[in-house]
Amino acid sequence: MFFNRKVKLSVDEVPDLSVKVELLGLSAPASPIEQRVSLDQGLKLIACWALIIQAAFSIYGYSILMGEYDALGIDINEISLSTQTLLLYGYMNLFSGLMAASNTMPTLVPSVFALVFFLLSAMALKLINRHLRNEQIVGGAALIGIVLFVTFFVPAMSVQKGVSNARAYFSGQEAWSESDRIKRTHSIETSKGILTGQLVLADTRHSYLLVSRKLYKIDSATGKISREVVLSPIPQK
Repeated sequence: MFFNRKVKLSVDEVPDLSVKVELLGLSAPASPIEQRVSLDQGLKLIACWALIIQAAFSIYGYSILMGEYDALGIDINEISLSTQTLLLYGYMNLFSGLMAASNTMPTLVPSVFALVFFLLSAMALKLINRHLRNEQIVGGAALIGIVLFVTFFVPAMSVQKGVSNARAYFSGQEAWSESDRIKRTHSIETSKGILTGQLVLADTRHSYLLVSRKLYKIDSATGKISREVVLSPIPQK
């Protein structure tokens, strides 16, 4: 019982004639454990996810471009690639790969992709608040996973809308359908005359034009050809 509990009192005299009483054996009540995700934790989670996704897309885009340009004889260190370019290139290549895989396995690939979002969201919730109950983690991870899954497809839908708008310019021409793909051929006036081919890359300083099996590096301001790379297949042994 409370009345039978022994409480020790310690009384000390202090110079200002006041009395200091210290209760020994009585502990302060423990602070309640937070079992929900606060706004601050949610904002930290969003910021963390944004940094991780940007880094992943940038590294993926940079790796693809490095392999592609190196095969064409372009050193990736001589061109300027913005972070936005790397993000977009990495995202579009990942999206195209997922769509191609979904055509082969229409049920398995989207399910695995959604499961990855769910597991990553659950892991993030557990890291920011270890006191969440299992049902809270499952519910929160499912909600966040759905939002991330839908958000992933929004930029691709915008790009497809832009492509459809471009095709609409040619819809009134004969033998042209809005479902047809657009073939692009570029002509650049250079020191060797007008060259026509496929534009591989163009920035503020140089343009890289592929004409048949020759890649030309052309100065964007003067039109001077600074490098010509002849591309030929290497027979496999």
